[in-house]
Amino acid sequence: MVAIAGPGMSLALAIVFFVISITIGRGVEMIGVASAWLAYINAALGIFNLIPGFPMDGGRVLRAFLWSRSGDFTKATRQASIVGRSFGFLFMALGGAEVLLTQNLGGLWLVFIGWFIENAANSSYQQVELQAALTDIAARDIMARDVPSVQAGDSID
Repeated sequence: MVAIAGPGMSLALAIVFFVISITIGRGVEMIGVASAWLAYINAALGIFNLIPGFPMDGGRVLRAFLWSRSGDFTKATRQASIVGRSFGFLFMALGGAEVLLTQNLGGLWLVFIGWFIENAANSSYQQVELQAALTDIAARDIMARDVPSVQAGDSID
């Protein structure tokens, strides 16, 4: 529910600003232009965040769905991470193709966004794997018990 709240709010704001742009904005051009722009930006942000690229909001919603179906949090995270990494690679490929085919360096933004998504998805899954591996290990099981000590008056030499 938390993951869907962000994109949901962006889409709700897009609707509010769109309504403002077609009602109040018709009489006042500045309000119409500004609210139409805010409607567009919020709609784009909401839709982008719904992309099932874990760990973005859409990916977290996907993981919650997969988790509810399988009952296995780690497995759901792995599957959502694979989808997220796939979207990352897709963005990188599209951005690279844009740069190569159109000589438009703006495609580098897609490459960087894809790289970020791929890295974040991979790191998020590794974090869950590490947590799962350490779940049954207590600090007393791995701590050193024969710790050397020094007296308060000892010199550093």
